Amino acid sequence: EAAGLLDAALTALRPFDDRGDDLRDLARFIVERDR
Repeated sequence: EAAGLLDAALTALRPFDDRGDDLRDLARFIVERDR
């Protein structure tokens, strides 16, 4: 569920950040680490 919320937040921020994919990878790393 947290991953879905992070994904939604990053998708919303994407228009303001051309490095959205980097942020998404970082968020995925954080989620995997906390598992």
